[in-house]
Amino acid sequence: MRVHIYARVSTPNQAEEGYSIPTQLEACREKAEEIGATEIVEHVEPGFSGFEFDRPVFARLREAVYSKKVDVIICYDPDRLFRNQLHQGLFVEDVRKAGVKIVFITVQYEDSPEGQLMFGIRGAVSEYERAKIRERTIRGKKGKAQAGKIVMNTHPFGYDFDPVNSMYIENGDSDLVRKIFRWAISGTSITQITRRLNQNKVPSPKDGVWHVGTISRILHNPMYAGEAIQFREKREKINGKWVTTERNPSDWITVACPPLVTREEFDAVQQVIAQNQRFSPRNTQRVYMLQYIARCGICGRQMMITQRGRKVYYYLCTSHRLAADTGETHCGSRGVRADLLDDFVWDKLKALTTKPTKVRQLIAQKKLLAKSAKTLEILRQRETELLTRQKALVSQFSRGRIEHKIMDETLDIIKRDLDDVRKRIADLGKLSNLRNVDDRVAGFMTAIQNIENRREACLQALEAVYITRTDNNVGRYADTKVDVKIVPK
Repeated sequence: MRVHIYARVSTPNQAEEGYSIPTQLEACREKAEEIGATEIVEHVEPGFSGFEFDRPVFARLREAVYSKKVDVIICYDPDRLFRNQLHQGLFVEDVRKAGVKIVFITVQYEDSPEGQLMFGIRGAVSEYERAKIRERTIRGKKGKAQAGKIVMNTHPFGYDFDPVNSMYIENGDSDLVRKIFRWAISGTSITQITRRLNQNKVPSPKDGVWHVGTISRILHNPMYAGEAIQFREKREKINGKWVTTERNPSDWITVACPPLVTREEFDAVQQVIAQNQRFSPRNTQRVYMLQYIARCGICGRQMMITQRGRKVYYYLCTSHRLAADTGETHCGSRGVRADLLDDFVWDKLKALTTKPTKVRQLIAQKKLLAKSAKTLEILRQRETELLTRQKALVSQFSRGRIEHKIMDETLDIIKRDLDDVRKRIADLGKLSNLRNVDDRVAGFMTAIQNIENRREACLQALEAVYITRTDNNVGRYADTKVDVKIVPK
């Protein structure tokens, strides 16, 4: 009997409630031995909420179910699998179709109408309790912020947090913040400030080197002028990853905090930054042919356009700017004059229009993995199941057997699963075979024929161009030699 155990915790506090990972695993292992397991596979997932459907470890359990590799699933408690009733119902349906039995330690689950009813009621109550707790928590935090308290400590540089009064207080770094603002008001650019701090070995907020982005965030943060904005952003997990998005400005709450600079000083800095950006040499008057396409052949970073002299522009690896800002060592690559490189690459591309075999070879080099027939078969089977479920759901709705809201929510989940499955099928197709090579070769050839707009031609034909300068010559008119690796789309 093949038994798969699933254990999950979303917060460290659950260890105090008897839900710790070791506790769950120990109880599940005992149950597995009790029912005569011959093979035990453990799926351990820390740090994910039961309201998330797309959990990476849980996805592997689902894959095992679809692949017919499971006889019994053992879980400590139903809310370890799900805290969303809709997700719970979908998974139970998949398990039933696969002939897999579910066993819980804390409750007895029977695959019968009565058992499914009690299982559904338990899930609904759990979902309702979580929603009410979240609602009360958010309401309480907003009330606290409206009363002039800091409820979301973002650990800003230059401040400590006073938990008793729920307010920021100055610390030993506040004088450095004031100094950064004074430098900016005097016309010192963000890049120059970054270099000055790194050259003087001033520790950054994380005790490392300073970066341009760090200085920019400090100078743009109204908190240093005494306005701490609460509820400006929200964080949520999407597909297993934390994503930060900005809320509607109507939801923002501004809390007064101790200012490190005056409002006049803060506004003056914003004007200076805007002026510096407007007249920055990087804001060139034209877009070069390989801009955002050229990559360093040594480290793989994107190459930027940089100015040397009055009107001479170069492609240069961005590691050089990083090195100048932070003091770290760059990759050692050398810059290439933009006009020379553009002409060189264009000539190389034009030469390829007479060599379709060579273009085919370049495209074939993108093949990374061999085809996995078994995986593709499983994915195709899963796609068919999802389409069948989708059709059945619409049929049930048309007969008035389910509510519109439930149908929409379920269809969203099915669509997300379908998109994921189809993407994986497409990825396998790209990596495993080259059935569309002829079309891609033809597309490459057609794009390069656009001699009137070389930039547009490169955007259509190329995924990247890796550049490595191979000569040791110096000087503006030195003979430049480069090694070019073209990656077609």
